[in-house]
Amino acid sequence: MYLALLNQKQKQLFISMAYELAFSDNDFSKNEMLVIKSYSQEMSIDIKLDSVDKNVEHVVNEINDECSER
Repeated sequence: MYLALLNQKQKQLFISMAYELAFSDNDFSKNEMLVIKSYSQEMSIDIKLDSVDKNVEHVVNEINDECSER
């Protein structure tokens, strides 16, 4: 993937969205956690899931803002 090309804010937003998708069925499995960890490794960031933005509306708005800046 091209995750390493994202800037820091975009990386954080990507992880937040991945977390939200993984937790959307109220079952955050070990496999889902491993996938998110692999994303963070690819992006060379240390992610703490307790600091992830869990407000889906806010994350989507931030992603839209990031995309419209280009």
